Order: sequence, then structure tokens, then C-alpha cells
Amino acid sequence: MEDLSPWNNYFVHALTRSVVSLDFSQQKPEMLDLRGIKEQPTESYEGAEIDLGTVYSLSITNSCMKVSTPHSALLLAFCFTHQASAKTVILQPSEDTTLHQTTPDSYLASQANLAAGSTMQGAKTRALLRFDLKGTLPTNTTIIAATLTVKVTKQPSSGGLNSTFDLRRVLTSWGEATWNVRSASSEAWSLPGGRLGTDFSSQVSASTPIRDRGSYTFATTPSLVTDVQQWLIKPEENFGWVLLSQAESTRETARRFGSREDPANTSNLTVEYTLAPIAEPIHITDITVQNDAATRTWTGGKPSFQVQRRAAVHEGTWVPTGDSRQNRSVTIPLEGTAAFFRVAEVTAATEMPNMRSFSKAHGMPHRIRRVSRRAHIGSL
Repeated sequence: MEDLSPWNNYFVHALTRSVVSLDFSQQKPEMLDLRGIKEQPTESYEGAEIDLGTVYSLSITNSCMKVSTPHSALLLAFCFTHQASAKTVILQPSEDTTLHQTTPDSYLASQANLAAGSTMQGAKTRALLRFDLKGTLPTNTTIIAATLTVKVTKQPSSGGLNSTFDLRRVLTSWGEATWNVRSASSEAWSLPGGRLGTDFSSQVSASTPIRDRGSYTFATTPSLVTDVQQWLIKPEENFGWVLLSQAESTRETARRFGSREDPANTSNLTVEYTLAPIAEPIHITDITVQNDAATRTWTGGKPSFQVQRRAAVHEGTWVPTGDSRQNRSVTIPLEGTAAFFRVAEVTAATEMPNMRSFSKAHGMPHRIRRVSRRAHIGSL
């Protein structure tokens, strides 16, 4: 029987006829199975009926808590997994601007506010926001939550009409963008103001109803998390989001939001993340040559591995010497008078080298000459 203390305040409360779980402050539930009580597994910790007078047994094994009765081998089970401590960073826009149908050639990034929705005259407005993640988050970051908070600083004098606003990922680069063009070099949007499915994603990343002045938060969604994670992996594809009203064809849905020119009211992107362990770089520890083969051994790196060769160290194509492998040792047949070899991490799904791993210092590929293949080559 394991100590219950890591799982604070877990108890079975027969008097209230419910199973109660409180404050898993150190660990996160991975699975909750209410067999025989609910038709489908659930993440709710309440509602499991307990019959008065029935004997319930509680056991803790292998980080799992199980509740059972003489008539049920397993009534309820919680299993837990340790999670790395989450970190949080709050970012403000590195770029933002308004696309305004009334002034289609005006670049409005210097304004203290952004506009989105439809004006009293029926002109459409859309806001662009981009957050620079490069240098802010490590490359081994896993995004677990992302929320965007915006602040309405102005609404129509009549109060305006309430509407739901969407965030959609921008699919193309933009700079000094206006309603007509997306950059100072007059590169046009596919349609003035931008087109869904071409300039902006057809998929909504997050939505929230917006009414009067005040702060509003786009809660985290799988799409928001994916957007931020992809921008971290491929910063060259980070074009930010467009903010637009679902009712932008309806007059007086427009709202003014604080821009980066107004730091007290600007948007804030809150990112919650964890850091994955960084694998030790590949280090060749030994090369032994015997007869017509060389055995190479190494440490570090992340499987799968592939040994590759080419005739010259600075030119030519690296050619795999065999299938990828999980272990850190390989015997290579020697052919020709000389060859250069390297060990590369590969992606199992495609059997292609992980190019990010090549940026680490793996050492120079080793050259094995035919005349010296009986010698102990040593480590790199």
C-alpha cells in the first residue's frame, strides 16, 4: 500500500453518496474509469453513486488508486502520471495593424487602437496581430495552453451590436498592410481585405463574444495551441492571427481594441508550456577496424539512428549504409580506398535525417583509409 499523501484530499464520502476528489496539486489524472456507473469514461470526479452499508476497499498500486466492492472487481480507478512543472510567458504583439475598408490604402499601424467589425456606415474592418516567439521560448518547448486577451477601448456611440469575434491564422506574410495590399511593395491580398481559405485560415482558432468596453479572453483551444507550437517550430511561417467579427456584414459591430502603441491596453498572449529533456549530442566513442569491416560505437542522441557515408568530407551526397537502428553500435563493411562516415538522427516515419540534430556539434565525420583499416581508429 502506497502513501496517499501525494494525492491531497482524496476520499470516499459515503454520507453524501458520492466519490469526491480534490486538489491533485502535484499530479494530473490520466484516466478515470467509472465502469458500471457511467456508460463512457469521464473526467468528472463527481456522481459515482455509493450505496450505504456497502463495504468499499481502497488500494494504491503502481500510481493507480482503485475502489472496489465484493460485487465489483473494479468500481472506479484513477491513474496518475507525473508532469513536468509548467511555465508561463506573457507576450505583447511585435506587429499589429488595422485593415479598414473606408481607407483602403492607409497603413494604420501607428494608431493607438485596432478595429474589427463593421462601422456605422457598414464599412468592414479587420485587425492583424503577430507575436514574435523567436528567442522567447526554447526549441524544446511543448505548448500546453495559449490564451489571447484583448481590451475593447471604444465602441459605437449607440452602444453598438454585440457579436462573436474569431481568431484565424494568417496564411501569408504581411508588413505595412492595408485593406488593398499586404506589404509596402504593393503585394495584393487575394481579395481586398483578405480572403478566407487563401489569406486567412478557413478554420477558426478561437472565438469569444465581445460586447462593451473591457477585457476579453480567447480561451485556449487545440487550434490555438497548434498555431503557437507550429510558429515556434517554423518561425518563418508565423504570420499571426486576424481578428474579425462573425457579424462584420452587420452595421455597428465594430470595436476598437488597444494596440501595441498603447501598452496599457494592448493585447496579451499568455503561453503555458513545459520543457522536454534535451538529448545529449551524439558522440563517437570508438571505431574498431577488423578485416573488411569497421565497428562504430557512440553515445547520446535520440533514436532512431542511421550511419551514412560519402567519398569526400565536404561534398557529395550522404548515402545510408543500412536501415535505421535503435542501438548505438553498428558494423560497416569497408569498400574502396577511403570513405567518410557520420551518425545521424532520423525520423522513423520518413527515414529522413532530423536536420535540427545536425546543427549540434557531432564532430567531423571520420575517414577510414583502406591501408589503416586494421588499426584502432579511436574516438572523434
